[in-house]
Amino acid sequence: MCLASIANSEQRKDYAASQVRSRSRPNRHGTGFARLHARQNHRFTAARRTFSSSRPPQRWAAQVCCRPRTLPKTLRTRFCCGPDQKLTWFLKGRRYQRILLAFGLGVLAGLYVLFHRWANPGTSSDLMQVWIGARAWLHGDNPYTAVRAWQQWPYPLLYPFPAVLILTPLTVLPAAVAESMFIGVSTSLLAWVITREQVFSPNLVVFVSAPFLYAIALVQWAPLLTGAALTPWLGFLLVCKPTIGLALFCAFPRWKTGIASGLLLALSVLIWPHWINEWRSAIAEAPNAIAPVTLWGGPLMLLVLIRWRRPESRLLAALACIPHTTLAYEAVPLFLVPRTWAETWIVWGGTFLAFVGHRDAGPYESQLAWVRASGYWLMLCAYLPCVALVLRRPNVAPDAENVRVTPA
Repeated sequence: MCLASIANSEQRKDYAASQVRSRSRPNRHGTGFARLHARQNHRFTAARRTFSSSRPPQRWAAQVCCRPRTLPKTLRTRFCCGPDQKLTWFLKGRRYQRILLAFGLGVLAGLYVLFHRWANPGTSSDLMQVWIGARAWLHGDNPYTAVRAWQQWPYPLLYPFPAVLILTPLTVLPAAVAESMFIGVSTSLLAWVITREQVFSPNLVVFVSAPFLYAIALVQWAPLLTGAALTPWLGFLLVCKPTIGLALFCAFPRWKTGIASGLLLALSVLIWPHWINEWRSAIAEAPNAIAPVTLWGGPLMLLVLIRWRRPESRLLAALACIPHTTLAYEAVPLFLVPRTWAETWIVWGGTFLAFVGHRDAGPYESQLAWVRASGYWLMLCAYLPCVALVLRRPNVAPDAENVRVTPA
């Protein structure tokens, strides 16, 4: 409508008066560049509110990338930057650093085991007995008698039937690939949980320690169980090796871990009710389990009960009283004790000295003497120094003090 198109004089007067009122009305945004700047600020605020409330969908991201100047700096970096800048933003995130670190260590450990098995095809590992037992059980045979009939292992199956159930999915793979995947997952889990409080934690020294390298060379369960003890929803794995598993549960007791372990035990008994008798007769044929408290200097480990509120204190006390194979690979959980770089290198040096001293002090007259000598070396070089580290700390729970051994 224009003024010339209005024929009635009264209507023309009313129209002219309305135009005058509209021109005299103040504009909150002003005119020209001021109005454009206000609109940009409005879009900027709306984008910030949308990003802070929830993660923006991909359609929203595509729309706002067309107007990068209207976005906060964090959004422009995430959605409107080049590949190099996106990679820099990815690497600066703490969670992504943990993912890359855990994945990288797992891949390296898995490749080491894979190449080691292919270079030495005649060697056997600790996991192979469980793998053989799982394949025999899938074919309807007794896993304990099947491992006893296997010529490359001098003992029957020394693990409980829940370990066979857990390892059953890996029986579809070749033995070397199954061992590589087992160690890779174990290493990644351990790296993930010990970097919960700090990405570059002193506890990462465990991956260059003699116990860990010995454990992955023999494809042992210690790295996996140590990581599972710090992850409540994986606590049922502690049942697979009750010796070290019980010690870790005493250090980090959780209702989720106890319930999950009980359900796994109940399932195993439901599937095969007679496996407990088979397992007891099997471990009676391999007298390699020794309680460190029975060794020279072993009772001194019980001094840590003065600091019973601390998880590392309960861990050392349980390791002292529970019979287990006192070889170097069972010392992987000891790296949960140190809290500083100096303490970590003390434990690293002690375990390395125990491993080298036990290896060079042979030969031994029997396997029992070999295991017992390893217990003496670990007691002198690793267990007792860890006791000294624990006694220097106050008797407070992890909730009252920020420690790195807090379960993830």
